[in-house]
Amino acid sequence: MDKDDAGARREKWARLRFAVVGPLLASPPPAGQLGAEFERLSQRDWEHPSGKGPVRFAASTIERWYYRARAEEQDPVKALRRKPRTDVGRERSMSAGLIAALREQYRVHPSWAAQLHYETLKAHVATHPELGPMPSYATLTRAMRNRGLVRERPRKWHEGEDKPAVEAREVLSYEVSRSHALWHGDFHHGKRRVLTASGEWQTPILLGFLDDHSRLGCHLQWYLEETAEVFVHGLCQAFMKRDLPRSLLTDNGGPMTAGEVEEGLHRLGIVGATTLAYSPHQNGKIESFWGTVEGRLMAQLEGVDALTLKMLNDATIAWLEQDYHRRVHRELGMTPHERLAGSVKASRPCPASDELKAAFRIARKRTLRRSDGTVSVEGIRYQVPQPWRHLRTLWVRYARWDLSGVGSGGRPKRRARCARCTPSTSAATPMASAVLRDPAATMAAPARASANFRRCSRACSTPRPQQACRRPGYPITRRPVRARTTIREIRHEPRAAHLLRAQMEPLRHRPSGRQPHGEPRRRQLLPQNRASSCAPGRLRVDRRRARHRKERGVARARRPPRPLGRAQGLCHHPPLFQAVRLLLARSAGCSAST
Repeated sequence: MDKDDAGARREKWARLRFAVVGPLLASPPPAGQLGAEFERLSQRDWEHPSGKGPVRFAASTIERWYYRARAEEQDPVKALRRKPRTDVGRERSMSAGLIAALREQYRVHPSWAAQLHYETLKAHVATHPELGPMPSYATLTRAMRNRGLVRERPRKWHEGEDKPAVEAREVLSYEVSRSHALWHGDFHHGKRRVLTASGEWQTPILLGFLDDHSRLGCHLQWYLEETAEVFVHGLCQAFMKRDLPRSLLTDNGGPMTAGEVEEGLHRLGIVGATTLAYSPHQNGKIESFWGTVEGRLMAQLEGVDALTLKMLNDATIAWLEQDYHRRVHRELGMTPHERLAGSVKASRPCPASDELKAAFRIARKRTLRRSDGTVSVEGIRYQVPQPWRHLRTLWVRYARWDLSGVGSGGRPKRRARCARCTPSTSAATPMASAVLRDPAATMAAPARASANFRRCSRACSTPRPQQACRRPGYPITRRPVRARTTIREIRHEPRAAHLLRAQMEPLRHRPSGRQPHGEPRRRQLLPQNRASSCAPGRLRVDRRRARHRKERGVARARRPPRPLGRAQGLCHHPPLFQAVRLLLARSAGCSAST
């Protein structure tokens, strides 16, 4: 109660006392009847000044009020007021040295909570008995308020911003009846910066998950960014430590509403719920928990200068297990460990880490390329095993932050049991981007009866073995990509044709229009820029005749074809040299010796 409330309270009591003895001062009773009047007034009910109900006073109390008011001639109501205490504003249970220690502690740590000040001062008094006895928590907080030692809070970043009005709803507190039935998850931006390995200062971000029933900290970990990958990593850590909960409540942040997170919670059988927009009080338990983290954990790390992320995570785990889980919760009346041990658990066993990683993936529909049996995922091409290249579309599952492995799946009724596609790059050829060749796809399947064959899906036009449809998938295999030099493979790679063009230019053979009798017409291979009617990267046959040259008036003498040798600069490319030599030999109809 502040000074204004105390003065109003004394004034109300003074008026009540004057209402009791005022009639006796206005009309004094006859001699010898004053004691009877005091007894009569003591049997009467009076209204309490605070409105708590009727109250009665003793005859001796009314007599003391009467003589005190009669002795005051100017203001009898003033004489009936309660006098203030002579030690008001002073704590008799706190010595001057203890108050000085409290002031010094507040000067060094103005952002500490009163509870942390009390516990720290109590430990200081235990080592310095000359400061006197330690007062109670209420006495300490009253002394801090009287001296203006109020906790300093930094200004929030969102203060002063205009936000849309939220629909008026009734706000009630809630709590589930079983532990691990509901988890609260959220990110928290720390008030201190950490020193990274590159020598930069960055603001850490704390990801935490709190059990609703027991207030148990399921997992706390600091990161340097707030992404869906970070959220999935921390959530999997919490699952492996505390098993799977029944539901998870988060806000509407981007990492919490990512497709991988929603798909993973659905596959693990966890109900994912989000709060209303601009309603952080719905997730108030973990929002209040951030104040405990800043008031107790981060306040104790103020003396650490070069704070790193590893040091911060180690200190967080130690504080969570040694201090928070073992301290009595004010609302629960017990520690989180005791509340968890005495409650009914609703958790389920956690699967293996590989299953958790495979669950948090999105499913996307991709069109299969007929030419090479590949699909494109985030700009990277993946090759599909041979048994499923007859399909037109595939449902692939992947995580956007980890494209090293892409699996098949999607809709449960029309799912292609495809192998897990893993890209593998090769420096031997510039035309290979990401290809996986599955050795199981090239293995010859055993002969079976026609009854054992069925279609893999509605889009399947070729019967496939039933065993291939039942298999969950082939193991991960990687095979280096060889250099492609045949026309069939170069036909789909314009970049390869462009590289081959520069080395085939000096080998171009231009035969004359007249050929000897019985000798087949020689054909000429032209690059892409000489063949506008062909597909990109193809080499077409030159069918120009000698009469075209005659019409242009250009007469060219017959000259023999150039021999292949070192002059063409192909000695450094043996595979390419052999391929070009074989192509020219086949087009000329002559035999070439290797």
